[in-house]
Amino acid sequence: MNGQQLQIPLDPQTKWIIKTVSISSDVNVFTYAATISLIISLVNVYKTTTIDAVGNATINASNQGTPGQMISILITNDATSNKVITFGNNFKSSGTLTGTTNKTAVVSFISDGINFYELSRVTGL
Repeated sequence: MNGQQLQIPLDPQTKWIIKTVSISSDVNVFTYAATISLIISLVNVYKTTTIDAVGNATINASNQGTPGQMISILITNDATSNKVITFGNNFKSSGTLTGTTNKTAVVSFISDGINFYELSRVTGL
């Protein structure tokens, strides 16, 4: 809703709980490294491409996020060899992600304010 106003008609008989949600249309392209720290407050979508010389990697979240915050990480595997990605600090994933050469994987998470829990993963795109 960048710059747009949300108008909600108020009914005096209804209780409203309104929480702010950050939704960004930007994609944070981050540098692939053996250890990666995602700055979680920047955007909701993160993207990188593996580098053969670096090898496998661990991705950590810079913080636990806010309850209900969702993020997606797009990882494109290089053309040389399959890379294994481990989700470290502040992530609860269903396991490591093994890439496929020249293919992209998307892993999505939701935060409960303590950890980011994996919602889904799609591989081989």
